[in-house]
Amino acid sequence: MRVDEFHIYEYRLPLKQPLRLKDRSVTERRGLLIKITGSSGHSGWGDVAPLPGFSLETLAEARTQLLGLREAIDSTVIHEDLALVRREYREKISAEELHPSVGFGIGTAVLNVLSAYHGVPPAEVIGPTHRNQIPLNALLGGSDDELIEAAYQARERGYRAIKIKVGRSAVAADIATVRRLDEELGGSVPIRVDANQNWDYDQALLFAKATSRCNIEYVEEPLDDPYLLPDLHDESGLPIALDESLVDTEPGELPGYLSAVILKPTVLGGLSMAVQMAEAASALGVRPIVSSSFESGVGIIALSNLAAALGDADIPCGLDTLGWFEQDVLTNPPTVINGTYQLEQLERCMNTIDMSRLTEIADA
Repeated sequence: MRVDEFHIYEYRLPLKQPLRLKDRSVTERRGLLIKITGSSGHSGWGDVAPLPGFSLETLAEARTQLLGLREAIDSTVIHEDLALVRREYREKISAEELHPSVGFGIGTAVLNVLSAYHGVPPAEVIGPTHRNQIPLNALLGGSDDELIEAAYQARERGYRAIKIKVGRSAVAADIATVRRLDEELGGSVPIRVDANQNWDYDQALLFAKATSRCNIEYVEEPLDDPYLLPDLHDESGLPIALDESLVDTEPGELPGYLSAVILKPTVLGGLSMAVQMAEAASALGVRPIVSSSFESGVGIIALSNLAAALGDADIPCGLDTLGWFEQDVLTNPPTVINGTYQLEQLERCMNTIDMSRLTEIADA
């Protein structure tokens, strides 16, 4: 099968409330959808949405690269042997020399073409075995009282973990928040804490010691200096997860002291890199957790299929971000059912692209 058509569309999705991303806030999520159609007539969509403050490339740079790829992608051969695609997944859907978000979008589109051609879920293209339900963590924000109420609701709705952001106020306030949240929940729900590299060593150590009895599953990126993470782990026993630091880390360089790696293919360089990182992490006994970079529904469905193919059934994923959007590129975006996404439902959602929310980019 060869590529017959390659289309690029722009989208703008308004947010229900401003989203704080490191040193900035955004009120809308902007990105690009690409559509690849093979000579068989089967099509696949991909999402290209660099995350401001986290991605190395801008949306304008991703757009320019996609426009430059049009002739290169036209007539490209897509291998049809599903078993061969599985064995050579890294090579067949490679993100090398592409901006990370572009690699994710193209890899996703090709994955979906193969899925449609073979009549199997995208997860089955990635690996021969997969789970049909993808458990999620609930991403919570707001004041302490709002956090408590949202945490109760998340537990009632079947979420198996909750995630909160810290490091935006005094560490003493973060400690009080986590302690209260854990006490209110009776330790019944694991808490995932994301510091986004906002603490120095002494602040992180203070937090670790003061919350040692809380049901904290891990703390993402606790230090502004990642080189001190091994010392922090040795001194405090804090369960640590890497997120931003993975951008500069090769799969074979993952440290064994980690509790988890947060896999964001839009930032890492695509599905192929996420597969490699997940395999390397699992070999060390480190949990690979597929997570969103606030992509559209098209991206979330791709990430959910990746999680279905890679993850353990008991590991919640960080994919519950569509609730931040006022609208999506899908008229029927994925919905959470008992704290999970259902693979069967995701396939139906992909057939609801709303073309009225897309603007085609015809040329440079």
